[in-house]
Amino acid sequence: MQELVIHGIYKHFKGKYYLVEDVALDSETQEEMVVYRKLYDDGGLWVRPKKMFLSEVDHEKYPDVKQKYRFELQEGLKESSCITKKPTNIVEYKGYYTIVSFDSETKKLRGKIEGIRDYVDFESESIENVEIDFRQAVDDYLLFCEEV
Repeated sequence: MQELVIHGIYKHFKGKYYLVEDVALDSETQEEMVVYRKLYDDGGLWVRPKKMFLSEVDHEKYPDVKQKYRFELQEGLKESSCITKKPTNIVEYKGYYTIVSFDSETKKLRGKIEGIRDYVDFESESIENVEIDFRQAVDDYLLFCEEV
């Protein structure tokens, strides 16, 4: 069985990408559950038993699937050309990612740095500034980490 990498980006055998946030315990059974985030649409959180997350694809049920595991770690994703249809609301900089969403109350674009234990968010006045504002948030965060 493969090992789970916290903050790793995984590709599901059906083609979508997910960020592993952490492992939690089921309060009733104490079973390890993987907490992971969709890297598309609303960026919602999901949970799944760790054993199932790391399991092999049922090739009897899905005979045309080439991927061995249900979820496979994407090594060096930012240099990879494996994503041909990268969602347009995901921005990457220095190995950090954000999922950009529109806040209808403030009429601004918002995001937060994904895959870190701290909460670092940003907002942008326009589509043209989203990447600049995200890069500034990452640079500020990295500067903060150096100082701590």
